[in-house]
Amino acid sequence: MKEGKKLFCAAPWLEAVVRMDGQVYPCCRSDFTYGKLDGESSLSDIWHGERAQSFRADIAQGRFPSEVCANCVAARRATSLSEVLDAPIAQIWRNYDRDTDTVDSLVAKTVAPFHDAIRSGQIEKALEPACALLSAIDQIPKTTEKPPSVLKLRTVAQAVESYALGESRPKVLVPLRQVSLVAVCNARCIHCVGFYSDEIRKGQHVGDRRMKRVESPMLELALEKSEDVIGFFLNGSEFFLYPQWKDLLERFESKGIQIGIATNAMLLNDQTIAILTESQAIRDINISFDGCTVETVERIRVPVKFQKLRDRTEALIKAINAAGRDDFPLALSMVLMKGNHHEAPGLVALASELSADLPLRPHVSFSVLDATNQQGYVQFRAREYTDIQDPTTRAYLAEAENLGRSMGISTFYTFEGPLKYPLAAYSDSEFKDRHVTGELS
Repeated sequence: MKEGKKLFCAAPWLEAVVRMDGQVYPCCRSDFTYGKLDGESSLSDIWHGERAQSFRADIAQGRFPSEVCANCVAARRATSLSEVLDAPIAQIWRNYDRDTDTVDSLVAKTVAPFHDAIRSGQIEKALEPACALLSAIDQIPKTTEKPPSVLKLRTVAQAVESYALGESRPKVLVPLRQVSLVAVCNARCIHCVGFYSDEIRKGQHVGDRRMKRVESPMLELALEKSEDVIGFFLNGSEFFLYPQWKDLLERFESKGIQIGIATNAMLLNDQTIAILTESQAIRDINISFDGCTVETVERIRVPVKFQKLRDRTEALIKAINAAGRDDFPLALSMVLMKGNHHEAPGLVALASELSADLPLRPHVSFSVLDATNQQGYVQFRAREYTDIQDPTTRAYLAEAENLGRSMGISTFYTFEGPLKYPLAAYSDSEFKDRHVTGELS
């Protein structure tokens, strides 16, 4: 890596969020826009445009491009390579092994060190293995047709190379894409920002109207150069409210694109579960729980029914096991709040109960409330916000982690592990200073 690079977030090199109005953001937490997709500006124009390049240049020099970025780093929510690329690399390699009679020996030798470097989470360790993998792929004889999985490996390595070098113009066009497919929702969760903006009921503001689902032309603009796409995630609401979700799964599978799905499970019927377990496009599924009791779940996730949530989740777990899908991670998730953090250990116990005596088990993930300046939500967040810096929350997470270890259930705190970080956090003044000076320790 070039001297002086102090990269602390991979999002501007790997991902982007396309909203229904065409605005393109670095990630789902950012309030900074790169530009707007329209008849004149393509996704490539925006991704390589001046605003996007300036945003990356700030991060490459250790500066926070915005206050939201500073808050995100403070909450330990900055995007890491291990968070977003660990599972996709493993899946791509499985596909290569499955689809190819003879695995190229040089590629095979370079994939493992590259994957290990990604898992380490340390960007300075990833550049050399990325270059070695690219070299190995380029040495495959031109007379040998490269399978789609090898091309995806090259895409991942190129994206990592651009990030490690802090390039302002990445070689790959948005390998991880999030698109606002659906704004409305069949739930009214009290921690959802869309609940306070009324998007989950009326739809997203697009000009002078409200849109409940993305229109086909905008989706096609967002999927420009789909060969560069490694993974896709629904940004917005309930995935299964998108009318063409089955067609989208088939389209992604044909192009080797992996999709992550978040759901409240209310629309998970037997047919849907069968389609999911058969699809080779599924990267992972996250089922939102936010608690382990009827009282807590139904208070937070209105009008989700706890028993149905429990039953549908158990059915999906059993289907995954019946299909032998060890490449199909399933998570039960909780957004930590003062009103539910005490149920963190109970959610781990529930995950164990739902998968008792089964070889493939779900994991449990804990995240924190978003830092979004939406009227109404700000007041809610001020009352309910908690994270690992709070001794009480930390104790509950420690109990959850220890319980998970004894039960064989993995636990994750903002994708990194419950107790990976020290209790002490930067003070507000320290973060203000760092935002001004651009210095990171």
